[in-house]
Amino acid sequence: MNTHPMRVSSVALLTLLLVGTTPRGCLLAASAHGLTAGAIHQLAVNPPSPHSSPSGERLLAQNGANITLTDIQAHWAVDFIAALVERDIMRGFPDGTFRPDARVNRAEFAAVIERAFANRLSQTGRRPVPEFSDLPPNHWAYSAVKTAYALGFLGSYADNTFRPDQQITRVQIIVSLVKGLNLQGSNNNQSLATAFDDVGTIPDYARESIIAALENRLLFSDPNIRQLYPNQIATRADVAALVYRSLAISGLLPDRPPVASAIATASISGDTPKTHNPRTASGIYG
Repeated sequence: MNTHPMRVSSVALLTLLLVGTTPRGCLLAASAHGLTAGAIHQLAVNPPSPHSSPSGERLLAQNGANITLTDIQAHWAVDFIAALVERDIMRGFPDGTFRPDARVNRAEFAAVIERAFANRLSQTGRRPVPEFSDLPPNHWAYSAVKTAYALGFLGSYADNTFRPDQQITRVQIIVSLVKGLNLQGSNNNQSLATAFDDVGTIPDYARESIIAALENRLLFSDPNIRQLYPNQIATRADVAALVYRSLAISGLLPDRPPVASAIATASISGDTPKTHNPRTASGIYG
């Protein structure tokens, strides 16, 4: 029995499209023109004080090839995950997992935004940040939420709450990134119908942002994958892929992520692990 760790690389390079879902959340898949098999850890940061994340588990700082994430080697998002982990934008858990299909809440997403875009504060300025009634200064994501709000990626509710533990949907992630990056679109609704069969499930408030995401290459359409699933809860893998694309179209990362290296390893016991096809994983695509 072979017990040596095995490095697993992705199949090709990226062309994104939000598609599919799993019982625990959504997947972001690559198109037939440029598949990626990979994913990066969650969007968590070390709390500024000895606090735990909402899940009750403390997240560890992970840096470059010094870490091994044991559950991403066969995942469609491995390259996006590895690229962000190497830059300390996303991190793994103490048990060596990334948990790419775990669902994401608003505080966790804010943590990723802070790590990815904090340098924009000096370039674009900041908007005034209120004190949220449900976000005390000792909250593990206090600084991250303040930064994400100041940059325009996230907002508050009418009752002056932020609701850090509220899960965030795929369409909310896209709207957040479009607004934070100030992406502009043509407001051509026909492009939505051309791209997605489930265009009727896209909330009215988000349509302009989805069009801008398509026209600015934050999202790509694919004639063979025509479901956006906008209202499903976003996963860590979804966030990794979309944040990577956001950094790429901002000129901060290459348009395509490099193939994952030692970050994604597999412990082999007999059989070589198989790369999941994002269109057939979990029986989503029939």
